[in-house]
Amino acid sequence: MTRYVLVKRDKCLKIGCLMQSVDTIIIGNGISSKVLVHHLNKIGLTDILVIASDTFAPACSTRTTAINCLRGTCKGISNLGDLIVDSFHDFEQFYNEHNPKGICKTIEYQCWPEQSPNHDKWVKRFTTFETSDNFIFLKKELPQNLNYVASDAYIFSPELFFQDLDAKNDCDVLNDVIIDINSKKVTTQSGEKFTCKKLFICTSYMTSNFSHLVEDEKLKRQLDHSKPVAGTYLRYSKDQFDPSEICFEESFSFVIDEIHFIYRKQSTDILIGATTTNNQLNFLPDREGMLEQYQRLTKYTEGTITLPSFDDGELIAGIRHKGQKRTPFWGQINQDTYAIWGLYKNAFTMAFTAAKDITKLIQK
Repeated sequence: MTRYVLVKRDKCLKIGCLMQSVDTIIIGNGISSKVLVHHLNKIGLTDILVIASDTFAPACSTRTTAINCLRGTCKGISNLGDLIVDSFHDFEQFYNEHNPKGICKTIEYQCWPEQSPNHDKWVKRFTTFETSDNFIFLKKELPQNLNYVASDAYIFSPELFFQDLDAKNDCDVLNDVIIDINSKKVTTQSGEKFTCKKLFICTSYMTSNFSHLVEDEKLKRQLDHSKPVAGTYLRYSKDQFDPSEICFEESFSFVIDEIHFIYRKQSTDILIGATTTNNQLNFLPDREGMLEQYQRLTKYTEGTITLPSFDDGELIAGIRHKGQKRTPFWGQINQDTYAIWGLYKNAFTMAFTAAKDITKLIQK
């Protein structure tokens, strides 16, 4: 019996009991996978099957505040810092070339009160800063002066950005779960079987499930020492806020004492947070941690921003993948098998560098 799974561009993927052959399989459908498809298409690879489950392992990419901002990171201090800066520029090149939907260029204001326990840390990082009691998107003055640094930033509405990529790129998508994989032979939970010439693992915190594919022992240890890091944030509609207090003409990112207050114009929502919880492998929100941040933000902005009730916001949790010592990896893990893991807080920039580098690698 043959059945068909509808995929984008009104194409169909033929499904049956026999082993099916496809040139390229990508496991995972988050930012790394999406950008990789884009780069593979650029070199003429279009026979691509993406396998991922929206219900079994939802992509963190759509459950994150998703901002690109260097926040004082500069080159010449550490290898990770160099990579963060270089990948930021790789993203900017993509943004300037393609003008994608779902991304707004804006300014992020990193602010900290003098009584904040983080004050000295931020002064050390930025060395120079400005002081103000007013910001362009606020229609009222804050109750106290704040030291701040303004930096270029890009705010993503991930669902809209992914829709834009999907419309422009070419691949088949199967919503299923991998239950067995070996020597580029893949079996899914629904019983489908595939072979491929090239295999890419873009599975974030689930990557450890595929550690048997890693041939190099040092690399395998690096993967074994990576860990899941859960984050929780609050989401509101802009309609829940007083327009006499906030200007909604442009997206903005306002950070007070490491608490983000973000407006995404394209999706018309406001995000607050987020918390961080190491070694957590479920999507249960950190309600207590988020409530503490909400209360601190309320105190800092009292008289300027009237926050909606905490319980009127939507708590959203996502799981990021933190590499050993925050070190990401992308490259070949065995013959014709490649992986991207550990992008952590910089996934929305490093995904562009990872895809670019891996595409060059398979062309050699």
